[in-house]
Amino acid sequence: MVLIKNILIIIVLLIFTSAFSYTAEQIQIIATAYNKGYFRSSESVKELMNKEYYTYDDYVLAYYRYLKGWRKLSEVTGIKAKVSDKPIVISETQKNANILFTNYYNALIKNDINFFFSDIPLLSEKKDFNPVSDYSLTIDDIKLKKRLEALINYYSGIPSSFSSWKNIFLKNKDIDNDDLAEKLLVSAEYFSDYVLPSLSEGSFYSDADIKTEPELLLAIAITESKLFPSFRTESKDGNIYAFSPGITHILTDADNTYISSFHSIIGNGIKEDYSFEIIQKYYTGNKYSHLDLMTINGSFLFTSVLIKLISKIYF
Repeated sequence: MVLIKNILIIIVLLIFTSAFSYTAEQIQIIATAYNKGYFRSSESVKELMNKEYYTYDDYVLAYYRYLKGWRKLSEVTGIKAKVSDKPIVISETQKNANILFTNYYNALIKNDINFFFSDIPLLSEKKDFNPVSDYSLTIDDIKLKKRLEALINYYSGIPSSFSSWKNIFLKNKDIDNDDLAEKLLVSAEYFSDYVLPSLSEGSFYSDADIKTEPELLLAIAITESKLFPSFRTESKDGNIYAFSPGITHILTDADNTYISSFHSIIGNGIKEDYSFEIIQKYYTGNKYSHLDLMTINGSFLFTSVLIKLISKIYF
């Protein structure tokens, strides 16, 4: 009887440790810190995520629960953002910067879908940190892929940035929603488990060895971009000082772009450390460029490290 009881305890422990998942509050803390800054105090993060007008963490949590199979697709697509009654005013600087960045990325990518699926780093012959070509999906992975594909099908069927991008990039290409879902899933699975040794000492910069989940990486990508590779710009005092490209929108210094040398509104002449620079400096080395963030693998690599760092800070 004692032996049977011990065996049952071991089985329960194995199930518990293998079925790792975040609590709802942990998801919301990670999402808020990811979106609003991860050097805030725990109290500040929790206060912000509990504000009625702040919904970013609610979206991440909802998509996470859907990808886990805990909510129906109709329940997450039906969520409406709380819209402020104050109109959003886009400055002339922002408009001009958007045109410059759009032309910049169009010139680089040239409507080439292969760019989105490229191995990383793009500017290096040695392609580190990429999923292996024969990555095999488990039964749970296949279920997750079906949920992800259902969401992609939904976005494809409604007027949206995603459907516009899909029509441009995937037209006449040998890839469908099933393939796209699998590529996204394999990358998210791979980088959620990846361990990066730190290149420097210190508690914050210790090895990023905390396990994360593909559902969380995907939920952040869905919330940030609806899986449509794009960019956002951050401006201050008439200058675009930082921007965030890709599907997970990791922030990087605008001075890193070559167009900053030709346009005075791009960059401020001061190289600063944002999330991209911090992760490069302490984990990946300087072999990466901001162009890597426009790929699936680049987005999920850097977002995975950032989630793990946030987890170290707050849990």
